[in-house]
Amino acid sequence: MIGNLKWQKKIKQKQFGEDILFKEMGGNNKVFEDVLREETLDILIEDKLIRQELDRLNITLTDEEIDKAIKTRYIDELGGEEEYKAYLENNGFTEEFF
Repeated sequence: MIGNLKWQKKIKQKQFGEDILFKEMGGNNKVFEDVLREETLDILIEDKLIRQELDRLNITLTDEEIDKAIKTRYIDELGGEEEYKAYLENNGFTEEFF
């Protein structure tokens, strides 16, 4: 799941270094891990609300459809298929990880 905190921590540490989780964020006595935890909670809440609305509308999605949408999102955010594959390789991830 996209909102998995362990997954998010691993990605951020690969991107910014192992100590990123302990860096202070702004002047509010929060470290990056606190902010990441809050963002992850927001994602989980949003996911739950979307699932409830899909149920209300009687819309079902397969795991394959969800996986494809997630992959497409990352490809778009990273600027294309080549950039996506390079990102995975450079950060030690596999497509299965995502």
